[in-house]
Amino acid sequence: MSIWNHNETTDIQPRFFASSGKCPFCHALLTTIGEVPNPKPLSGIELAVDLGATVDACPCCGWWTLSWQVQGHCADHDPFNPGGYSHRTYAAAAALRSLDLSDLTIPIDEVRQYLVARSDARFDLHPRLFEETVASVFRDLGYQPRVTCYSGDGGIDVILDGPNSETVGVQVKRWRAAVKVEQIRSLIGALVVGGYTKGVFVTTSRFQSGAPELAHLSSTAGYPLELVDGNHFLQALRLAQLSHPKEYDTTKPPFTEATCALLSFNSGACGDDQRYVWNAA
Repeated sequence: MSIWNHNETTDIQPRFFASSGKCPFCHALLTTIGEVPNPKPLSGIELAVDLGATVDACPCCGWWTLSWQVQGHCADHDPFNPGGYSHRTYAAAAALRSLDLSDLTIPIDEVRQYLVARSDARFDLHPRLFEETVASVFRDLGYQPRVTCYSGDGGIDVILDGPNSETVGVQVKRWRAAVKVEQIRSLIGALVVGGYTKGVFVTTSRFQSGAPELAHLSSTAGYPLELVDGNHFLQALRLAQLSHPKEYDTTKPPFTEATCALLSFNSGACGDDQRYVWNAA
């Protein structure tokens, strides 16, 4: 499975193929996959020269584009350029699927990619999936995370084992409303009772005024506490994705086939859309 629909691609827009080379979803720099195999013959076109296909994929969220240029003979009865040549560019782009983020069976890798591509989806994420996603990000930062059980967790959702016997207690809240100061005090109490060396509060939303000051007082008193709001978590998630970029090669392409729309042509009748079939062999 993938968060990208590889069989019914999105409507082609020229902005998808801008020279910036950035993903329109997460703005990461695209990676060009080299030596894309030749497609099956075009239908309804007498192909003169296949100028090659270029596939760019996002290493962060997995979005991809295909640009395919061909030069073909125009039919003798073509009113635009009878018997001449037509240079055509076909293109395809992956469409983002809708994921049921309440489904606990969705792989965390797909959840991470989806949140990078659609940051507003974090509010629809199942709380347990959010806890596991947070744990996976800390794993990329070098910690050994343990997601706690719902009952008897003492207010701690994820425990991080770090270097030098460091034990970090993490509270995770998938909320739309701002986190209140009272919740910060409750976490500080859980850190003291649990004997944690540090605490982290991660939320999909934001913190009320007074929360940063309380976190500073806790750190000064010997109980370091870090507050991570929704925007900062998404930044950390994006960095974690880029630290383990999704890699492609010609034997493991990001798609198997795609409907290519005619993006541009210089002469001749425009013709029909074409089906690009990736032949890795």
